[in-house]
Amino acid sequence: MDTIKEFLSRKGFNHLSFFVVICSVVFGIILPGVFAYIEASEQRYFSCQIKGRENKDFLEKTCFTDYQAKNTNGFPLYGFVLLNFLLVIMVCICYSQSVLSKVKYLESEDPEMQTNQSTCLLYRRYCIQLAVRFTLHMIFFILQWAVLYPVNFPSKYACELSSNLEAKHSNITSSDAANVTRSWYDCHNSQAETKKFWTITVFVVNGLSHIFILLELIYVMRKAKINVYFREDLGFFNIHLLNKDNVFENYLAEMKKNIKKNTKFYEPLLPNIPGEKRKLLELDEIYTNLIIYHGRVKHEFRGERHEIFEGYLRSQEHHQSMNKIENIFEPEPENPQERPLSIMIIGRPGIGKSLLCLRILRDWACGKTFNEEAGEGKCFEFVYLFKFRHFNSDEKINLQQLLKRGHFAGAVANEVYQRILSHPEKVLLIFDGLDEFGKKENIVKEEEFGNNLAETLPFSALYAKLTLGELFKGATVVTTSRPTALSYVSFPNKTFDRTLEILGFNSEEIEKYVERFCQHSTLKEKLWNHISINANLLSLCYIPANCHIVCYSLQERLIIRDEESVDDLPTTLTEIYEDALVLIVCKHNPHYRCSRPKQEKLLSEQGFDPKVEESLKRLGEIAYDGIEENRLIFESNEVKKHEESGLLHRLPDQKVGVIRHKEQYCFLHLTIQELLAARYIVKRKSLNELQSWISEHLHEGKWEVVMQFVAGLVHHKEHMNSIAGIFIESLPRQTSDEIWVPPYAQKELVIRLFKCIFEISRNSNNQWKSLVADNLSDVVHIQLVNMSLTDVDITAIVFVLQEIKSIVSVNVSGNHITSIGCQEMYKLLTMSECKLTTLFISYNPIGDDGLKHLSIALATNECKLTTLVISLDQISDFGLKHLSDALAKNECKLTTLDICGNRIGDDGLKHLSIALAKNECKLTTLDISKNQIGEDGLKHLSDALATNECKLTTLKISQNQISDDGLKHLSIALTTNECKLTTLNISYNQISDDRLKHLSDALATNECKLTTLDISWNQISDDGLKYLSDALATNECKLTTLDISHNQISDDGLNYLSDVLATNNWILNLFK
Repeated sequence: MDTIKEFLSRKGFNHLSFFVVICSVVFGIILPGVFAYIEASEQRYFSCQIKGRENKDFLEKTCFTDYQAKNTNGFPLYGFVLLNFLLVIMVCICYSQSVLSKVKYLESEDPEMQTNQSTCLLYRRYCIQLAVRFTLHMIFFILQWAVLYPVNFPSKYACELSSNLEAKHSNITSSDAANVTRSWYDCHNSQAETKKFWTITVFVVNGLSHIFILLELIYVMRKAKINVYFREDLGFFNIHLLNKDNVFENYLAEMKKNIKKNTKFYEPLLPNIPGEKRKLLELDEIYTNLIIYHGRVKHEFRGERHEIFEGYLRSQEHHQSMNKIENIFEPEPENPQERPLSIMIIGRPGIGKSLLCLRILRDWACGKTFNEEAGEGKCFEFVYLFKFRHFNSDEKINLQQLLKRGHFAGAVANEVYQRILSHPEKVLLIFDGLDEFGKKENIVKEEEFGNNLAETLPFSALYAKLTLGELFKGATVVTTSRPTALSYVSFPNKTFDRTLEILGFNSEEIEKYVERFCQHSTLKEKLWNHISINANLLSLCYIPANCHIVCYSLQERLIIRDEESVDDLPTTLTEIYEDALVLIVCKHNPHYRCSRPKQEKLLSEQGFDPKVEESLKRLGEIAYDGIEENRLIFESNEVKKHEESGLLHRLPDQKVGVIRHKEQYCFLHLTIQELLAARYIVKRKSLNELQSWISEHLHEGKWEVVMQFVAGLVHHKEHMNSIAGIFIESLPRQTSDEIWVPPYAQKELVIRLFKCIFEISRNSNNQWKSLVADNLSDVVHIQLVNMSLTDVDITAIVFVLQEIKSIVSVNVSGNHITSIGCQEMYKLLTMSECKLTTLFISYNPIGDDGLKHLSIALATNECKLTTLVISLDQISDFGLKHLSDALAKNECKLTTLDICGNRIGDDGLKHLSIALAKNECKLTTLDISKNQIGEDGLKHLSDALATNECKLTTLKISQNQISDDGLKHLSIALTTNECKLTTLNISYNQISDDRLKHLSDALATNECKLTTLDISWNQISDDGLKYLSDALATNECKLTTLDISHNQISDDGLNYLSDVLATNNWILNLFK
């Protein structure tokens, strides 16, 4: 037994499996001995009923031999049992010796060393020995039951002997033996029951071993299928052989339990009144809209802090909506095998970056996602969330220490850590809030540290190496940040595998949020009506955090005033946040709490009591210093006596040492911090100091929103005029030929100044208007192209432009203006004093709703627009219906319309054609290129061109889908006397020679008035040019300009054309 134990290693088997092996050894020793004894003594217990015969012993021996032959098939039972267990034990010994060195290696204490090699040798050999043992037990099971010992050793046996046999033994004469007879003897084997019992024991042992081995084999293979780590040596050794899986399972179970408990509800942005029932929104109910951008989007953000209020939904050429969390981690369609390992998620403050991180963590803990058995998305066995703001100290940590500081993670046991290290591809690390990290400038500088997992590094270095894949390669690392901090992770030789941007609510979601927030039909209607008609408020509400503050402020005002008129509700940024400040103080300061009269007094701008004002002044100083020093987190000693103000949020305590914890605070939101800083600036500085401060900080992006608040908070009359003058006179000038084009480098400053002027107008008299008019009196054309303007910006810009009476042309193309911005443009276009005749608003996502607002303006008598360019604006046939209705009105003065690069289609062109056929429509120039127009659309347009009422002289329909019949319809219209077209552009339309035949025939008619034709970039060959040349040879053809470039015309075709022109003395501007 000891010899066997030397060759049979315990650590090569699972606990239960080793017990079965030991049982096999024990049975292999005991049972063969038992059967050897039974078989050696069995004859003594075998007897037959033979009376009076002298050869009785011989007969009994003969009957026993016959009994053995019939019940053992000639193979001794003890030999069968010995062979049975000996072979099984030999298989176990061979397996144990083959994995002995691997097992000793895996007992190493160094987890990093164990992960250097990742093989499945142990798992494979374990499965092989199970399969061999299973096969052996199955073979012996069948042999015993069906082949060698099927009758199960009966105790009674009828022995049949012939008289010949008896005669040979008794010396009977041959004459007596001639009469052969057969005799029957009843025999009894008293050892049969004992032998039967031990035989059944062998049968049962084989059967149970067979079943156990089968179950273990199924279990091992199934677990290996769903868990790659289980197949590998270290995982198999720890989980199955050492049975340490419980440590891992318990760790995950406890971690997920903590996550589910602590993330069920999302903390509200604004705290509740003490004593009131706590209002919490379940995290599972919160929705965040995601758009995937291919590549970096850093360049699309305006450098500093002012992205906070740019509530826009951008339209990008390459983007993909995300419906599930798993989509974040899925590979690109063109590279399905390459999953992104470094992911940057950016978004403006309050947009929901931290909320998304909590959702990822919670969905994983609840088993909703990242579950390999579910078979969708990417599977993560471990998900850790880290807040950058918790690592602002100078301490050094390694990976294991980092994991222990994950949200709700707890201590990481060595067994768990080994499992994590062995499968980094199963680990998701989320780092939230890069912009809140105090040492972010060190991230790209930490190159002197090595790539040893056990080495302690500064957090900035550890994060950089994890993100770059230099440490813990294969793990997925997600980072969230505001756009302003992206420059700190611009690694020299590496970019993020994927960059995402979180966009907030759209208009429909804002309305739903307002409804859910109010839970009061009358109040909801008033709030939504006020928000929806004010572009500034609606744009603010795209950001969820701002939406909450807007709803909170407006609701309280309506409740305090008993839901009276909404005419005096706030509309500017300063008004909204001043209201929010007042209401927070009212609800949390004992002097005001639950006092409606005092709240109404404050909302009427009577001011806080001196004691409260002193507290706000101190908080303002803290807020100001924080912005100056780029700090969002403050120590408890800095905010002492102000903790209960309602304006601060206590963060999770930072651990200092083993026992001590340090309290930390931040303001409810960065915008609240900026408002308090602005109050501090306005209240403590004199006019000269305030002017100096504005001049010094005007170009710094981090002070943008503070600057807006300063403009909105200036109440004193002299101050307002002086401050307004600074903002207006600071507008950069680059005027040429009466065109104001702000320098590209100063575009951010221009937008900032417009917003400040808009804010200051709330309290200012009309003197600022004269300042604007005087400063820009010579401006006729304004170009604000490619300046990333949003609807909030347009609100401020329109507000200022209304006072520049000389403007006749505005170009705001290439921005981020939506339907809300168009609603603001409507206000400018419908002013009776407005002289605007030309508007370029192309390459903006205004959509059908935006065009509707512009169309309403066009149909008014006050609107003087004659040229409108709305190309590449995401307009469909629905939008064209509104525009067509406006064009058909006598009040509309539009003569030039460019709507190329949209999606109007045949239906849209049908609406437009109906308008063109009316006498009221004044359009003479129309560009409908690249609009998915086909034969049906061309038919409607051709019918309109053939009417006397249609005034079109220039038509561009390039890059469409003009068919033979479509061009035929157009050619027929050109041959009518009513058609006034003189210029036609049908380039990029795949026009062939056969199609050109129709047009050539039309050109040869006297009624056709075309003088300019562009048919470049088509499929015209020499044959097609011959048709065209023949038309040019006629006296009726009036063409003076022809573009046939980029076709399939050879020198022969050109020579033919030249001959025709020379013969007829034709003068033609030819582009070839």
